Amino acid sequence: MLSSIVVNETTTASGLAEEFDVALPTMSRLLDKLVRQQLVVRASDDGDQRVRRLVPTKLGRAIVAEILGSRPELRRDVLEGLSLDELRGLEIGMRAVNRELQRRR
Repeated sequence: MLSSIVVNETTTASGLAEEFDVALPTMSRLLDKLVRQQLVVRASDDGDQRVRRLVPTKLGRAIVAEILGSRPELRRDVLEGLSLDELRGLEIGMRAVNRELQRRR
């Protein structure tokens, strides 16, 4: 999810919910966690103040770069071939990696 936000810097919660085929409330809860971890911020859209765009922070970008840089097989075209269950499993694993990277900083 974080890598998707980094790649598509102007995405929204509803856009991610659609991309990952999950309900908007579920996506909002997941995004709240990324915001609390200071990996993503919700920014007002210049054209429509009701819309909140998801913008990766410097830390969020650095984590994705570190993970993807060390694992070139995790390119977007590869990830798009995974099932929803596989993506959920990957998400759990990436959260664990993120937790450990945070702990070491």
